Amino acid sequence: MLMSMLQYQVDDIWSMMEAGKYYSIGDLAQLSGQPKTSILDSIWFLSKYGFVQSIGQPTEIFTKTGKLSPAKSAQLLTKMVQRVTRS
Repeated sequence: MLMSMLQYQVDDIWSMMEAGKYYSIGDLAQLSGQPKTSILDSIWFLSKYGFVQSIGQPTEIFTKTGKLSPAKSAQLLTKMVQRVTRS
């Protein structure tokens, strides 16, 4: 249950970001209506796996990278793993 909630939050945060625009944690919290702590967890994941890029030091400003959502990426990876394990 916790994982699906985090997955929803991650994809929701990524989806609300526009490519080429820059967002602070506060901006994302305001846009999503979520507390900053929830945003930090989502941004950590998005940043770790390259869905967003942090700009400057300290890492407080983020921009969206790529066009494939975290949810779609997970679906594609799951299909790939299933194909490999069937072979």
